[in-house]
Amino acid sequence: MTAAAERPAGRSWVRWAGLTAAVVVVTRLALVAILAAATHGADYADDPAMHLQMTAHPLVILRGDTLEFGQHPVLLPVVEWVLFRPFRWAGAFWSVRLGYLVAEAVLAAALVALLWDGTERTARRVAVLAVASPVFWMTSVVMAQDEVIAAAFLAAALALWVRGRLTAAVAVLGVGVAAAKVFLLLPLLALVVLGPAVARWRRALLGGALALVPYAVAAVEARRRGYPMPLSGFEPGAAFSITPWALAVDAKTLTVADAKAISLPIAAGLALVPLALAWWRGRGVGDGGRGVADRTLGAVTAAMLLWFFVAFYHVNPEYLILAAVPLALAMGVGVGVGRSVVVVHAVLAVPWLVNLFFGVANADATSATGGKRTLADAYHRVIPLDPVTGQRASIVVSSLLLAGLAVGCTVRGSGFRRSTPAD
Repeated sequence: MTAAAERPAGRSWVRWAGLTAAVVVVTRLALVAILAAATHGADYADDPAMHLQMTAHPLVILRGDTLEFGQHPVLLPVVEWVLFRPFRWAGAFWSVRLGYLVAEAVLAAALVALLWDGTERTARRVAVLAVASPVFWMTSVVMAQDEVIAAAFLAAALALWVRGRLTAAVAVLGVGVAAAKVFLLLPLLALVVLGPAVARWRRALLGGALALVPYAVAAVEARRRGYPMPLSGFEPGAAFSITPWALAVDAKTLTVADAKAISLPIAAGLALVPLALAWWRGRGVGDGGRGVADRTLGAVTAAMLLWFFVAFYHVNPEYLILAAVPLALAMGVGVGVGRSVVVVHAVLAVPWLVNLFFGVANADATSATGGKRTLADAYHRVIPLDPVTGQRASIVVSSLLLAGLAVGCTVRGSGFRRSTPAD
């Protein structure tokens, strides 16, 4: 990890991390207040109620009860219980969003720590990115999605990594796999494979144990009770996906089970290509076992996640917050890359249109009431486009954009195109 030693050792980043987190809290509170007033506190998303129900028994998945919540990481209910419990008094709409707001504040602080180069100019740019990007606030407080927790784990791990705390970084990601999102296995693999050769196997065993032991415990309990294995029994409808698999299932070309069986090996294979290229190129230039540079690691990790999200059959727009974190490391926030950062975050935000169109179409088809009806009525007052047509078009556009971004990250991470860091 050649860049770690060059990073400033000062502690001024702590002040900026706190300031950034505070601004995030204030702006998100205002946003939640606006949403609550517009919907009269009636939720327009389905997931918050499920997550509140899950946290009523934080050890439910770890104890093997995978029938209802088995699609989630086994320790996620524990983390969410910690986040939601202080806000139970606020009601269902607010309590979930306040809990995820705490996670987003941690994410914002970790981004400052990750990208800190000793200058206040960079700190201000990180703060603007954390506050303004819809990739963050759409996930955390607008749609109230748990992926913001996984993004906080990933940002914290990478921030530790760039400071040379390799074992701690791997440990954080290992816990994140069990407590936040199984997709964190991809960056965990990148840290192990592309990190320094010294103690690589020890880090691999540590990260693997922290990630897999909780799943093993839950699997044993699930089998004893005759329930499906964790993560295995969940087969969501591809209509909720931002990938072209949703179009194939909707056209009756494939069943959901077929899409899952075909897409998983394709997605996993594509995700491993950037890692294999970076590892091969690293060996070719004789890195001496030091490991790749920080920005290379960011590009490879982002490419792995993006390729998986492009090819897997069931992907929601909130998953892309995970790619935003290593992309920030790969690109930086210097003067020379400002426009590129805006473009990248616009690309990551486009898939939210898929959910918007789907939500409106679904509300129309089911005669939904409450918050969903409010959202659909607002859409029809402002946008004349048929939501079904909009959903299909936005799937195609966002898939092409994400694939292009994945190609760019793969090229940068593999070293086939060398670039100098921006100021």
